Amino acid sequence: MDFLTSIKEATNYFSKITKPIRIISHLDADGLSSASIMVKTLKRLDKIFILSIVKQISPQLLEELKRESYETYLFLDTGSGNLNEINNANTFKEHSS
Repeated sequence: MDFLTSIKEATNYFSKITKPIRIISHLDADGLSSASIMVKTLKRLDKIFILSIVKQISPQLLEELKRESYETYLFLDTGSGNLNEINNANTFKEHSS
């Protein structure tokens, strides 16, 4: 799949979301850039979102997120090493409908 096709698929996916989106991004140049691009994109799609900038993904942060009721969470530039922590926390499966 080429880059433009991937972008179109992502846009189609986000276009269908009707509830607020939770964004968590890293507090560094890449994370802030990623967050600004995503915010601009979601504004163009007229989506409601909440953005948090964090230094790192921690067990405490995951516990806080677990108590939230968002259906769509975006983690931007938090590092691939955090994928296991996020998946193991089972944070985002509890709120699925």
